[in-house]
Amino acid sequence: MRAYLGTLALEPAFARSLLIEVAAVGDRALARRREVHDAFAAFLAEVAPEDPAPETTRLAAVGATQEIVTRWVEDGQTTGLVELEDAIVEVNLRLLAPDAA
Repeated sequence: MRAYLGTLALEPAFARSLLIEVAAVGDRALARRREVHDAFAAFLAEVAPEDPAPETTRLAAVGATQEIVTRWVEDGQTTGLVELEDAIVEVNLRLLAPDAA
């Protein structure tokens, strides 16, 4: 999470393209975004292979992360994205491992 947020924070134009403008690019870009989201959701299952959350819950975690980050990018707060790490981890824990949160 830290690497993802740090990369976006260092590259505000890339962050805006990746999170906001991708929808206007077309079907290929949207299909690629879906593939990336699916890969992240699959990764979340690998992190806890003994008790993986259902696919829909893992996709919800990916979507929640994207929404939080996108809002900050939309609001021009891209350079402060690293400040979101703890909040995003908490959201993901509440979704994926509610007993641990």
